[in-house]
Amino acid sequence: MGKTHFISRKDLAISTALGAEFALIMCLGTFCGLWLDKKLNTFPWFLLVGAGLGFVFALYVLVMHAKAATRAKVKTENKQ
Repeated sequence: MGKTHFISRKDLAISTALGAEFALIMCLGTFCGLWLDKKLNTFPWFLLVGAGLGFVFALYVLVMHAKAATRAKVKTENKQ
């Protein structure tokens, strides 16, 4: 039988925070696009642009968090 891996509470909290941050950024971009569409009567163009920009920015933030976590892990491994 293989090893059983358990997720620590810290890792679970980090994963939950990243998921919530991703969803919040996506929703913010989508709602801003929807608001612009209603103001300018251009539905669905700004909605699509807002959702797309929200997705791109959310991925950017996710990658930045992953890079920071990798740097921190390498730094702690080098100290040992």
